[in-house]
Amino acid sequence: MPKWFLCRSIVCKALWDESSYIMKTALYSISFIHFLCSSDVLCFGGDILNFTGDALLVLWKVERSQISDIITLAAKCSLEMQEQFGFSYTEVGPDLQLKIGLSAGHVSQLIVGDEMRQYLLVTGQQVDDVRLAQSLAQAREVILSPNCWELCDRDVLEAEMLKGQKAMKVGIFHPPDFDEHFEKCIDHLQHYPNDEVLLRNAVALASSHELELALRRFVLGNVLKKIDDNQPLEFVSELRLVTVVSVRLQFHESTKMTELCKLVQDATVSISGIMEGWRGKIIKISTFGKGCTFLCAFGLPGDKREEESTHALDSAISISNFCSKNLMKIENMSHILSVVFFFCSLVQCTVGTELPRLAGVWEKYSFILTSYRRSH
Repeated sequence: MPKWFLCRSIVCKALWDESSYIMKTALYSISFIHFLCSSDVLCFGGDILNFTGDALLVLWKVERSQISDIITLAAKCSLEMQEQFGFSYTEVGPDLQLKIGLSAGHVSQLIVGDEMRQYLLVTGQQVDDVRLAQSLAQAREVILSPNCWELCDRDVLEAEMLKGQKAMKVGIFHPPDFDEHFEKCIDHLQHYPNDEVLLRNAVALASSHELELALRRFVLGNVLKKIDDNQPLEFVSELRLVTVVSVRLQFHESTKMTELCKLVQDATVSISGIMEGWRGKIIKISTFGKGCTFLCAFGLPGDKREEESTHALDSAISISNFCSKNLMKIENMSHILSVVFFFCSLVQCTVGTELPRLAGVWEKYSFILTSYRRSH
């Protein structure tokens, strides 16, 4: 049975003055996406699942018998990233700091939505574990979750336990011959570039109208319109002021996985319908334990309207009314409304050939959401 190996990294920003906020936000967004998408992550066979403000989630799919080797591979990848980008200084002042968490074990993939818009979610204890491991990391550190430490090759990795935690900080990496180890790992990897094979097989697939329609459901409609209008990729990227609504739903601990999936599906369809009525969009859905968070935005390209803040408040009230009446397993619900800068871009990776990826970046909002999570 396949296991999944997760890596999560985060970039922390120093404080900046509001007068230069826009330029610096764009700089950090583009720089972060570029060096992670075009460097070690893809070359080491990882799949970039999502980019959420200041964090990136990477996944390796492996069999149980291979997981120790892949943990070694991902640890090497993480340490190389820390060596190259652990502290990256920019001309505008603030520095980039990498904090990386690793976890390993079973996770589940869930697709929610309707025939117009769909979302891919990754859920499970290991998703929560990798977030916790990353949150425990300091700048330039790589932290292993307890389960990841149990499954790794301890002859290769040396680590020390964090004070008051079961997580481990990677200290020394010394495989007898990493080149030989890497060659062995290539056989386990689904995506690895060489002279004969593209990094992603999808780029070599024959044109298929049905496949295109299926994939379009996962891309934000506002961006699809620009692509359909044949706008150059450099013009698709845009930084703008939007109104954000974050909806956090916490369900009872007794909720079974099948029930949780249906609850998230019902909430997605209903929240999407409510948002569309006010020209808003669901940007991202993330899961945690027995709960989920919906990140929604008003004022995206083509959707700019007056009184967006009022519409955001009205939508939050409508969502609250729906969830309290129709989601029977709900235990707690909270909302955050904020006006933030939003950067949306299609990124062409420079390593091999990579399909463009959609990346929504909420720089300032990331701090708000982090504070919100800790206070609830």
